[in-house]
Amino acid sequence: MTGPSSIPDRPVGSLTPILAISFIASMGTGVLTYGVFFLARHGFAFTTTQNFLLGVLFGICYVPSALLIGPILRRAGDRTGAMTPRRSLAAILLALAGVCFVPGAALGMVGGEGTEGVAWSIWLVVGANGVLSGILWPIIEAYVAGGRSGRALSSAMGRFNIAWATALVVAFWAIGPLVQSHPLGVLAGLGMVHLLGVALVPALAAAPPQPGRESVSSHPPTYGRLLVLFRFMLPTSFIAIGALSPYLPTALDRIGVDAAWQTPMVATYLAARVVGFLILERWHGWHGRFWAPPVGAGLMLGGFASVVLAPSIHGSDAATWVLLAGLAGFGAGVALIYAAALYYAMEVGSGRVDSGGTHEALIGVGDLIGAGLGLGAQTASGRLPSPLGSFEILVLILIGLSTLIVLASALLASRPGIESAPRTGQYRRPCDQTTDKQ
Repeated sequence: MTGPSSIPDRPVGSLTPILAISFIASMGTGVLTYGVFFLARHGFAFTTTQNFLLGVLFGICYVPSALLIGPILRRAGDRTGAMTPRRSLAAILLALAGVCFVPGAALGMVGGEGTEGVAWSIWLVVGANGVLSGILWPIIEAYVAGGRSGRALSSAMGRFNIAWATALVVAFWAIGPLVQSHPLGVLAGLGMVHLLGVALVPALAAAPPQPGRESVSSHPPTYGRLLVLFRFMLPTSFIAIGALSPYLPTALDRIGVDAAWQTPMVATYLAARVVGFLILERWHGWHGRFWAPPVGAGLMLGGFASVVLAPSIHGSDAATWVLLAGLAGFGAGVALIYAAALYYAMEVGSGRVDSGGTHEALIGVGDLIGAGLGLGAQTASGRLPSPLGSFEILVLILIGLSTLIVLASALLASRPGIESAPRTGQYRRPCDQTTDKQ
């Protein structure tokens, strides 16, 4: 007989089921997180200010869920043994599916002909998605990373990044023609997508594999410093995403892009991120390199500035090309920051649910701050003297200053001689770490 610590009922190397679930879950939660701003504006008549408030609501709901899921699963498993990560994953996907049908059901109950009468349901969808997604993704990431380290971990996380990022490209192209004409149909379709994910969950082991002895603390000392750097940079990149996403429907309207082509155009950023993930998954020369943080930050900030300023350019064609180039650069920078942050988090943190939870909570913090800064810029625009009265100038100043503050803090926290030990929250000297065995 074997006890609770026996080998999982699926081989560690089997990534296909969890990658398939990642693809499906990303199509659903990705649209509910970032595509919802297009649905809200064109299908439910939301203003730019309301879109920013939606982003704030998502961040408020996402962060605590991501932070608490690890401890909750451990306590529930210890007490009853029934609340396994696999069962939790199925329940979350089922709940997400149900949430997607709420706006359609609400419209049927009031007997209305237009969606504006049930605009309140979008607030419910975004809030519920924040709570449920914050629980979902740390569990998925633990399945991807569990029992792996070194090159095996890097390859697994690279394939995971490619899977979820590619799903967003597909989803944003698919919903484009329906955003304005059939917003409830889009949401119902997302519900069906989540149900398909539920059907795949039984292919997983009951719980993610635990790290072996040789996978713990086998990283070189520089990984701890890079983890600190990228853990600061990760929310910074999502501050930019959080400020940009609610504004993109307005920016594309100003340029004159038809509603049916807006999400496919935004897919330029998503596709550039996929290309970045593909390169980083195949090429490991960025591991342990300190040139990666400034390159990622430069691409991200340059792309962000181009996208925000594009609507101010005279001529729709020129504005469109500047926006597309900015989206591509922004996607490449975010890809480098995200891939590195997740890789170091799972390598140094040994692939636990808590490691993924911290990673996702940082994403939520970035989304929350970014949407809050965007809301502040939107509220203040027009009330200040020129040029500060421009939303574009204000948001660039706010995002630029926040980025500089975070990066300066990151450099101080990751200075030589100090390394973070994420599992204990303490700091250890590099001499306390073992060297890389590969």
